[in-house]
Amino acid sequence: MDKKNILKNILYYKNKTITNCIKNFSLDKIRNKYYLYKNNFTNNCFKKSIKNKQYENKISVIAEIKRYSPSKGVITNSKNIEKIAYNYYLNGAVCISILTENNFFKGSKKDILKIKKNCDLPVLFKDFIIDEYQIFEARLLGADCILLIVSILEYELLKKLYKIARSIGLDVLLEIHSILELEIALFSLNAKFIGINNRNLYTFNTSIKITLSLIKYIPSNVIFVTESGILNKNDLKTLKLFGVNVFLIGEFLLKNNGNYLKKLINQTT
Repeated sequence: MDKKNILKNILYYKNKTITNCIKNFSLDKIRNKYYLYKNNFTNNCFKKSIKNKQYENKISVIAEIKRYSPSKGVITNSKNIEKIAYNYYLNGAVCISILTENNFFKGSKKDILKIKKNCDLPVLFKDFIIDEYQIFEARLLGADCILLIVSILEYELLKKLYKIARSIGLDVLLEIHSILELEIALFSLNAKFIGINNRNLYTFNTSIKITLSLIKYIPSNVIFVTESGILNKNDLKTLKLFGVNVFLIGEFLLKNNGNYLKKLINQTT
């Protein structure tokens, strides 16, 4: 697949998928369903879990379950994602990220339901969110946090989605890739939870230099996460030296054994 067209194709497909979902179960219905069951959900526990780990002066790893990448192909062939999640839990993950996009990443929204039944860690619904329908869907599935990607959303829509998610008890990881996007997150949305994506979504190339170039502009009262591009222990150690202590890691963990995360945390802290 041509890397330059991946994001364009993902967003086109996502629009079609949401339109079909709304035809089958309207926005009003899914919104009403959430309010009917809202007392069943824990509010704002994702970021809190990370903060608790920081008090222990240890790095926090949001461990990701990602089956496939449109740029790299198969990441894991494992059918037992519950086992992967439980291993993450046993080996020190602070939260779990679940890539739910189906067509390009072979994910499934049902993965959240499976993992929440078997693993007591907050979960990030990681997808290309472009409509409020997906936010209520994520909440009803049991997600604790969603990802909003600044680069793919017009400002007014970004602001609307951010406000809706926060109002129903979801933490929001605002993903940025440039100084301009960081300014939007900090000054327009007053965000206190920001993800720096080391992957350029238009080329799918990765470099931890993205985080290293932006870290100096992030205020001390903001929790920030470095995402993607961590390919070895040296990348982790380099980022730690520059003050990074929250990492979202998927491929690197999935290509090693189930106990590797614990070794990684112990060697880095």
